[in-house]
Amino acid sequence: MPPVYPFPNTLSLIPGLGGTRWSKEHAEETARVINQINPDFVRLRSLHVVRGTDLDGMMQKGEFTPLGDEDVVREIRRFIECLDGIETTLVSDHILNLFEELEGKLPENKEKLLAVIDRYFKLSSQERIIFRIGRRRGIYRKLDDLSDRHTYIRLKQMVDEYEAKEPDQLEKDLFRLMHHYI
Repeated sequence: MPPVYPFPNTLSLIPGLGGTRWSKEHAEETARVINQINPDFVRLRSLHVVRGTDLDGMMQKGEFTPLGDEDVVREIRRFIECLDGIETTLVSDHILNLFEELEGKLPENKEKLLAVIDRYFKLSSQERIIFRIGRRRGIYRKLDDLSDRHTYIRLKQMVDEYEAKEPDQLEKDLFRLMHHYI
């Protein structure tokens, strides 16, 4: 007898898999397929290119350019926008996802999901980078965590130090932090 899974109709989506070249198409075509399948669950698992893989080789040759955090979020937003006529639970429950709080049942929570993303983009660029550092270090889990003043000030000091010394190093270190979760 085959094993019984609690959620047999679960799909994993890898935001960012289309890279910079195919991001829009990846979001829209994936949503089109999801709309046809109408799975019980869709789990987001943001792409992180692992060294030594074929995708890493393509990246090294300039054949693939991965998305940054904010472009992945834009892709997820476009994906959610394109979901239509389905009853699916969307969850973003992996450490590599920028928003763990993206979770809801469609169609009733669609606007709530989009509002989380819109709220992020309404933050100042400095607040967004502070959130990203907090998330990548495992400190923040949701946007409301930014209201913890003590942690916010500590993370802001880190951003200020990067900006004063090596502004380009921040993105490299954020990438390296993500790699530790693989």
